[in-house]
Amino acid sequence: VVIGRALSVDAYGRVSVGLALLTLGTTVSLFGLGQGVPRYMSRADTDERIRGTWLTGLLVTLGVGGLLAATLFVAAEPLADRLLGGEDAALLRTFALAIPAVGAMQAGVAGIRGMENTRYRTLSRDLWYPISRIGVLVVLLSAGLGVLAAGYAYVVAGIGAAVLAHVLLWRLVPLVGAVETDTPELLRFSAPLVVSSILSMLLIQTDTLVLGYFTPSAEVALYGAAYPLAWGLHLVLSAFGFVYLPLASRLDAAGDHGELDAVYAVVAKWVYVLTFPGFLAFAAFPRDVLTVFFGARYAGGAPALVLLAAGFLVNAAAGRNRQTLSALGHTTPLMYMTGATFVVNLVANLALVPRYGLVGAAVASAVSYATLNLAVC
Repeated sequence: VVIGRALSVDAYGRVSVGLALLTLGTTVSLFGLGQGVPRYMSRADTDERIRGTWLTGLLVTLGVGGLLAATLFVAAEPLADRLLGGEDAALLRTFALAIPAVGAMQAGVAGIRGMENTRYRTLSRDLWYPISRIGVLVVLLSAGLGVLAAGYAYVVAGIGAAVLAHVLLWRLVPLVGAVETDTPELLRFSAPLVVSSILSMLLIQTDTLVLGYFTPSAEVALYGAAYPLAWGLHLVLSAFGFVYLPLASRLDAAGDHGELDAVYAVVAKWVYVLTFPGFLAFAAFPRDVLTVFFGARYAGGAPALVLLAAGFLVNAAAGRNRQTLSALGHTTPLMYMTGATFVVNLVANLALVPRYGLVGAAVASAVSYATLNLAVC
């Protein structure tokens, strides 16, 4: 919202593409360990095993994230030619630097999740990370840095949140000491999740990248305003899901599938009940919602907001279905289903975006979410 109001619509479109690349890079750097680490930490019976699981996740994330950051940094010029009309290669480089920082934060949060602590996750990821990012962004925009302010804000906030997440994790379990690792088993479990996570994130970001390739930056900006608002409907599902994965894993380890079934049903019910009013607001007053948040310049994204909100409502109604499969250890079928859905999403985008622009991208996204949730359920 700050970026969209402070800069031109065209500039916001270029920032949206940079954010898409950052999100994809961070997802790849986690290497599926965002779910693997909390699952194995919740089953560990000693501090040594807990510490070893966390350390494996952190080192893999930093290694893969550093490699991706270097690759994106070097390839910034050709990527800018393809996706940004030859502009702002420097913007892509700043977002590249943010990949290992944000990945380290996510690794720390995965450890906190494994300890089933919601308060420390809230402090690090949900409060400090966004508030510090907005603060740095406002300062840099005031200093006249333009679009580069967005990239640097993610770098600074990511580093600060990574440090805070690990300081808080240390209060739950000593991070220095002997370690006991079962890295091969953890990576075997997480390997299909690497593919699933990447494909899931591509489901989210392919629309923006295809729009960036086929349409002007201004149209990407309208879609980039509608998408995060519709994504807000996912927040209730995300809030319930943070503790759900390690809880479901413990219930599975104990063989208590009846209790797991009851927890799943309760979570799905409350997520739907709390999400539906937001969907109604977006569906009935899309232009007003976009105008309130981003300004009248972005009201043209209203059709996309309605379609995307419908897709995320379906996602909420299905409950924590993908995390349940992960908790039960069925990561390979999940990978295949996510892969098939990504193909549907990509084909739909390539068919619809050149003709219908942002509306085509929104239809592709909504259909893809419905397809994936139907398959998983």
